[in-house]
Amino acid sequence: ARYVFPEDINDDIVQTRFDSVPGFRAAYEAERDLLLRAVLEPDPARRREIARSALAAARERRARYFTGENAFYAELEDLFLNMEGVASWSAFMLARKRAGPGATDAEILARMRGSGRYWSQDEGLALILVIDRLLPGWQARMFGNEPASVWNLLEEGTR
Repeated sequence: ARYVFPEDINDDIVQTRFDSVPGFRAAYEAERDLLLRAVLEPDPARRREIARSALAAARERRARYFTGENAFYAELEDLFLNMEGVASWSAFMLARKRAGPGATDAEILARMRGSGRYWSQDEGLALILVIDRLLPGWQARMFGNEPASVWNLLEEGTR
């Protein structure tokens, strides 16, 4: 009731709205790249440090762009990152199982990401993969009566 939403809401709504806004794409890509680095970082302490940097970058981007009449995009982004992240994580886990013992997560991730042209799928996957490595049992929180935001889970995992 607080917001007037566009008629066409889908999982690419943030990308559609902000792709041409100066600085947004670069900010999004920087945080996504940090998340992907964290996913593939073998050292747990370094992984946590990189994930903290990604979280800080995301907070900065969201505080800068999701204000005023654009504030509701924060809630939509949360919703679609949760949804796409879990779906992409499930596909990643299946691809890992099917790939066999010789495949690396980096190879599977490269195949999964494809062109990386869909922001919510790409960042959602990176977020859930990082959360999966930092926060055991996150699934119960994500699939509970009040699903936790990926940002809250990431924050908890980086403590």
